[in-house]
Amino acid sequence: MNSGTHSQPLRPVNQAELEVIFAKHERFMQAIIGGARASFNFCNLSGLNFSNRDLANADFTGAVLAHANLMHCRLDNAVFFSADLRYANLEGASLVKADLRGAILRATNLVGANLQDADLRDGKINEMTRKGELIGGWGGGNARPMGADMSDANLMGAKLSGAVAAHTNFSHANMRGCILTRANLKGANLTGVDLYEADLAGADLRQANLRGAILVGANMAMTEIAGADFTQVLTDTPAGRSILELDIPVSELLQQHCLWVQSSGAEGKKVDLSGFDLRPAFPLIAPVFTAIKAHNITLYGLKMPGIEMQFAQFDGGDLRGCDFTRGDLRGISLRGAALSMSNLSGTRLGPLELTPEKFKMTDLSGASLRHVNFKGADLARADLSGADCSYANFTGADLHGVNFLNAYMTGSILTDARLDGADMGYLADDSEMIK
Repeated sequence: MNSGTHSQPLRPVNQAELEVIFAKHERFMQAIIGGARASFNFCNLSGLNFSNRDLANADFTGAVLAHANLMHCRLDNAVFFSADLRYANLEGASLVKADLRGAILRATNLVGANLQDADLRDGKINEMTRKGELIGGWGGGNARPMGADMSDANLMGAKLSGAVAAHTNFSHANMRGCILTRANLKGANLTGVDLYEADLAGADLRQANLRGAILVGANMAMTEIAGADFTQVLTDTPAGRSILELDIPVSELLQQHCLWVQSSGAEGKKVDLSGFDLRPAFPLIAPVFTAIKAHNITLYGLKMPGIEMQFAQFDGGDLRGCDFTRGDLRGISLRGAALSMSNLSGTRLGPLELTPEKFKMTDLSGASLRHVNFKGADLARADLSGADCSYANFTGADLHGVNFLNAYMTGSILTDARLDGADMGYLADDSEMIK
């Protein structure tokens, strides 16, 4: 998009007028007589406050929202076609299926925003001459998130074909299935980004930072990567040791281990799977990882609801994007492990009773827990010291007695969580923590 100048005059709107539009849009959304869909076509909305409003389906075509405050605003299905959002604050906003084609997003704050299935492709507004001829008008063609902060945003399934996003911060964003064909991502920050099955064909990734990113199933045909940092990137290639090194199949090894656990060591054999990439071994039928040793293991993206992993050792493992819902992980050790974007809702992570007087506490110290779903989970007395819990969802979780010393809690959700006895006195960062 160009500088934003065009022949279409902008209608100025003040905050008082905005409040009236908010009220009418609310009535519209509730199908009440007198309501009207919010339409801000070609309006000057610079610096106005939209925070926490529900403006789903609103129309901002060609509007200027420079420096506007749209924090935590609901903008699902809203139209921002060729809108100017420079320096606007959309932190935590919901833009599911929003139309952002041709929008200017330079220096826009989209930290933690939900842009699932949003459209950020090329787009421009054509203008008609007096002779009736259409000419390229406001918009200049390309969506330009250049310099925007989209860290920790949800861009799953978003369309960014041809987008100019050079030097944009996408760190730790969810970009699974994102369409980035021919996108300019030169010098972009893509550290820790999940690009599972993303389409990067013809994209420009020169000098981009993809350290720790996930590129499993991604299409990299004709992608320019000169000077890009691919340190510790996870791809379809085995990470660490291959299961082909094992003498017998993983399923049989786990059966022997299960027998060893059930017989208290009298039968079977204890298994050590440290350093192996187990992804090719799945799916497995009712696997049991109780008391298993598996330091630095790779289990990315595996679905294991109801899994038994009591007293297991997964220190330093890659368990990002896994499904452990309703699993039993009491007493597990996950020190320094990566679990970003995993689902642990309803999971048991409390103390494991070894004897009537001896308990093994769950150890998540130093773990990466960004965007993990702990909704309704039991983490009583667990050690989360130094863990990165940014944007984790602890809604309704049992956190009594949890050690959060030096933990990162930016954007984490603690609604209805039990916090009595939890040590939250010395957090590394608790900005925007929702209680």
